[in-house]
Amino acid sequence: TLPHQGAITCLTIFVWGAAVSGKRVTRLVVPGLMLLAAGCGSDKGPELAPVHGVVTYEGKPLGGATVTFVPKVVAAGQEIATAMSNANGEYELMAGERKGAAGGSHYVYITAPNPESPLVKDPRLIKRAPPTAEAMREASLIPVSYANALNSGLSAQVLLGETNVLNFN
Repeated sequence: TLPHQGAITCLTIFVWGAAVSGKRVTRLVVPGLMLLAAGCGSDKGPELAPVHGVVTYEGKPLGGATVTFVPKVVAAGQEIATAMSNANGEYELMAGERKGAAGGSHYVYITAPNPESPLVKDPRLIKRAPPTAEAMREASLIPVSYANALNSGLSAQVLLGETNVLNFN
């Protein structure tokens, strides 16, 4: 367990909220995000189910990827569940300080920064000038469309009372 996992979850909530704030779903998403944020850093909350799996891209394990599950229907105290994949592409979700994810249907998005990209090596470059579309593509090891919860095309169903093995290829 990483001591800063709860802070990462809260930051993810903020970033995801900012990403969709320009869309008409804002009226539905923002109240849901407020409920999610209310649970940030707490060890208490709704029942979670274990979720783990492997992330691959073009048939190879994707190490260093962040896998994020966002509940499609938000309940009080729910948190976004996140994990970073290891060198073998294996991940295990955490919701704040607790292992697992809330039951139900989730939007899934995956980010995989390219450590060789100038934008990843020096994020201050983004402050100097907006990055080009090509620079943004080079900053990711996978298509950037996978980094958008609403447009990634990825989703998952988490079943309570079971160990969920969910692989993403």
